[in-house]
Amino acid sequence: MGGAYHEIGSHKKEHKLFEEGIKHWPEQKSTFYYWQAICTVSQGDTARTAFYLEEIRKMKEKSGWPEANILLWYASIYAKGGSIQKAEEYYRLALALKPGDQYALLIRLVKYFKDPGT
Repeated sequence: MGGAYHEIGSHKKEHKLFEEGIKHWPEQKSTFYYWQAICTVSQGDTARTAFYLEEIRKMKEKSGWPEANILLWYASIYAKGGSIQKAEEYYRLALALKPGDQYALLIRLVKYFKDPGT
């Protein structure tokens, strides 16, 4: 339902729904923050986006996630939020940490959507 609120631009309802979700499923907090970060990216709210990214980083580092995986989550957040250039930056950073990874294809896809003529 949060995604539906996002699609129709009801961001306050979207945010409230995710906050309620955290109350009911606190073990999924990073996933709710992931979706809230997408919302803030799409709204151009860099301060709130930075908050969510930092919180995601803390949780994922605590869970033992490698840096490349965290950067891939960031890239996905920016891509889904409509910030393709920023998504490409994070995909490139992740790829630098994991050369030859399958996500190299994603960089090409991001570039394609950014400029289909290349």
